[in-house]
Amino acid sequence: MKRKYFSLISAAIFAAMAFTSCSVNFYTSFNARVVDLEDYQQEPSTTGIESVKVYVYLDTRDRDADYDDWFNLNLMPEDFRLNKFDKEEEQRFVASSVTNNSGDFTVEGIWWSDLVSEFGTDASITDAYFMFYHPDYGMIRYANTVMLYGDGRTRTLIPFPIQKAINEVLVKGRIVEKNITENGQPVGIAGASVDIYLPELWDVQNNTVSVEDTDWPVKENYTVLTDDEGYFEQIVSFKKYLGN
Repeated sequence: MKRKYFSLISAAIFAAMAFTSCSVNFYTSFNARVVDLEDYQQEPSTTGIESVKVYVYLDTRDRDADYDDWFNLNLMPEDFRLNKFDKEEEQRFVASSVTNNSGDFTVEGIWWSDLVSEFGTDASITDAYFMFYHPDYGMIRYANTVMLYGDGRTRTLIPFPIQKAINEVLVKGRIVEKNITENGQPVGIAGASVDIYLPELWDVQNNTVSVEDTDWPVKENYTVLTDDEGYFEQIVSFKKYLGN
């Protein structure tokens, strides 16, 4: 009888441990906006960036691994890849989205498990890590960790400001006849072809470009024709380099 009594207690303890060790699944959905950093600093209500790819991770190691694959192998997070056993790897991100023409995006149904939550079985909090891609901005690992609340509700997150990886500059000028004037004014050359070269690599010291350390392409980047009075203008774009 005594042995049976202890057996019942042991069974009860085991059942309690099994019950308390079960994890609970939580999920969340959210809306957010991706904005240009400079525009956002000037006007927080600015319209966002269209066609930004958004990737969400629950492990920073997965996010960093995808970034390394993009940087070293030119692979996007959704691209097919093989592991060391020549089997297709699963995608590392848990959710993805693309911004609309206002820069807004929606992510629905991110799930995770929690063994011990400070909110019991009603809700849970987890850390999320974001990465964004756009041709003009490159692949960006968002520096801040974002807390997601798993209570089944859809929330609106604060905007995500990202910085351009591409500069755009308006180049304009005028081509005129040499040593020829008309009423004391230079005479423009109509229909002249102007080739514009952009440096591929340069160095900046004390806000001055070092000509000796500048690499130029063999072929022109842009060609534009002058108008009837010899004027031309062209918007050129180039990668940011060394903080420029």
